[in-house]
Formats: sequence, structure tokens, C-alpha cells
Amino acid sequence: MKTHSMAMALSILFLGLGSCIPSNIIAPKDREVKFTLDSFHWKPAMKKEIPGLYQSLKIEGPPAEAILKIYYYFDGDGSFTAAALMNTHPPSFQIQKGSWNYEHKKLLLGEQAAPANLDAWNDYLRIRAKKGSVILHRETLQ
Repeated sequence: MKTHSMAMALSILFLGLGSCIPSNIIAPKDREVKFTLDSFHWKPAMKKEIPGLYQSLKIEGPPAEAILKIYYYFDGDGSFTAAALMNTHPPSFQIQKGSWNYEHKKLLLGEQAAPANLDAWNDYLRIRAKKGSVILHRETLQ
């Protein structure tokens, strides 16, 4: 009987201790799910995925030397506006407006722009052109 009572007491003790350990032992930043841009499972975008507000997460190629950040707003009516924070002293924004179209897995931004590949994954878009690429994250309009 003593063995059974001891086992019961230990079980209660361990169950009780588990609930006493504070959740803040691991910092919140260390509890977050980590992912890298390389782990995304890109697929060609669908036109209905495009409308929305985006900001750049990564710019690659020669544009990365001149551009610090890019913001795009793609409207469902086929218009867009973009702001690029240029790497000048001091940094300054350049604004562009126009129309966008997406056909045959190619994004056209304006009438004179070369077609670019457009991939999607969850709330991310990747625009790939001959001279560079940009990964964009969908943002919430307030």
C-alpha cells in the first residue's frame, strides 16, 4: 500500500510541477516558427492571388544596389501603384503608376515593361525578370 501511495504522490507532484513552470522560460522570439525564403514552395501565380498591398522582403540582382525597399499595390481592376525607396543620399521614394496584366504566367507592369515571371506561395509573390528578382509579402491595409 505504501508503494501505491508513494507512486500516487510522485504522480501528483510531477503533474503539479509541470503546471508551475512558467511559459516565459523560452523567449517569444525563440518560440516562433522559423522559415527561410529558400524553403518556400513556389508555383506560378494565379491572377486572383495578385491584388493587394505588398512590400519587398528581398531584392536580388543589379536592382538591389539601387533600391532599398519596394511597395506595390495591385488593384483588382488592373491598375497598380508602386513606390521604391532608392539608395540615394538621403534615400528618396520614386513613384510609378500604371496598369498590370497577367497572362500566360507572365506579369506585365505598364505598357513598356518586359514580361516577368510571377510565382506565389501563401502571402508571398516573387517577380523574376532577366535582370533581377524581388520577393514581396502581402500586407494588410488599415
